[in-house]
Amino acid sequence: MSLLEKKLNKKWADEVITDNNRLVLAIIHDLQEMGKSIASELDLKDYDSLALFCEDHDKGNSPFDVLEGKADREGNVLILKDCPMTRMLKSVMVDGKLPEFYQKIVDKYTEVYKSKGAILHPFCIVHQVIRGTVGEHIRIGGKPVKVYQVACRSMTSGKVVHATEGGNRVEMSKEDIEKKIEGKACMYIVKT
Repeated sequence: MSLLEKKLNKKWADEVITDNNRLVLAIIHDLQEMGKSIASELDLKDYDSLALFCEDHDKGNSPFDVLEGKADREGNVLILKDCPMTRMLKSVMVDGKLPEFYQKIVDKYTEVYKSKGAILHPFCIVHQVIRGTVGEHIRIGGKPVKVYQVACRSMTSGKVVHATEGGNRVEMSKEDIEKKIEGKACMYIVKT
């Protein structure tokens, strides 16, 4: 079980993501803060080279593996096999759907963070903030790792959303990205 699956639960979601006149930006802030808090619990490593990081990742020993589970790797592009948020999502669904209020959070996030818009639900925010924070604390050749979300695919509907910033950093068309994540959760790229 990934660290995300251990830390995030329905009780936490019900406390943070509420439709009780709380400002959506405050909710987004709390989601981001939870991401940073979880990231601080990981044993982060320094690597002499990207090749050594990739070798560690391929063995299932990178901080990203511990955080979110196994991801396929093509160069410095990582394709997460299973969404660690699936159990959480199922626990908050009503009649097989997420609460309507969740979409307001997604809409506001994509409005504020236009180029990072590869999110499907509020838990994508937590997940991607954690992943980015983890990257900032991993050093490869003395430099922090930058993590760019490329795309996410809904595990239920198959819908794919893209992030402009990350998509511009991979040499693939949107169609190729969607083919690569077919049956998988999401794609991101790591750079130094």
